[in-house]
Amino acid sequence: MVIKEQAEVFTDGNFRFHLEPMDIPVSKSIRMDLMWNTDKLYIFGLKYIMKRNLST
Repeated sequence: MVIKEQAEVFTDGNFRFHLEPMDIPVSKSIRMDLMWNTDKLYIFGLKYIMKRNLST
């Protein structure tokens, strides 16, 4: 599992935070991706692993 974080402060005083955990194991063949930031943007995804070296 990889977690990517980003924080920014703009010149007009706005603050932005971005959090993205990737490849969260749900089961042996399913991985989940999430993304959230303070701009009210949310993304959710699933990845299915068919074989050891093949995924969709």
